[in-house]
Amino acid sequence: MNDTARTVVRASAAAMPVIGGPLAVVIEDVWQPRWLRQGREFVEQLADDVEAMGVELYASVDELREALEQPEVSEVFYRAGQIASVASQTATRRRCRAAVLNTIRQPQDAAYNLRFVRLIDELSPAHFALLAFLKDPGGNTAFASRVEDILSGSMSGPLAEVLDYEEGFVQMLSADLSRLGLGEVPSAMMSPQGLLAKRTTDLGDRLLEFVRLPVPDDDTDS
Repeated sequence: MNDTARTVVRASAAAMPVIGGPLAVVIEDVWQPRWLRQGREFVEQLADDVEAMGVELYASVDELREALEQPEVSEVFYRAGQIASVASQTATRRRCRAAVLNTIRQPQDAAYNLRFVRLIDELSPAHFALLAFLKDPGGNTAFASRVEDILSGSMSGPLAEVLDYEEGFVQMLSADLSRLGLGEVPSAMMSPQGLLAKRTTDLGDRLLEFVRLPVPDDDTDS
């Protein structure tokens, strides 16, 4: 099914827009080689992903093609492909792959999927690292060891040390997540139990699940 999966995914990719305009020559010389290479790599990786997932979900290539051609899936695919083609972080490109695969699995969640794929572009890897931490602060052993013996304290200081960010940067990331209703770093003084409590919302948890690859992946970049 691998060769067929590649053919189907590539056919869908053909509709992705290309660079143009008055500065096309300069832009092509500087950016297009990487844009094209990363676009091809995205399609190749996605084809492998679809094959790995399709063995369980689809009995035939026609069923796979029908799934990919759903409007809800196509729009996420095009947007994710655009983001992956220009993203410098491997983790961002991996989240784009996850977005497409999870949309294929649950196209009925179109309203969430379309907004979430935009968040992959809007939020940095640092945002996602903080969001993942806030889902289970107690699961981070370095953070837990820093706060277990204090009587009362704030989360941002120890968290900045663990993530190796400036405290002000952590607060800025937290403000972004809070504005989007995903989670936040509380500013109040708390006990160790409070500092280790979950700080993501249901929407934040749903976003983290959306950007998690549903197939095995060798890439360990965060």
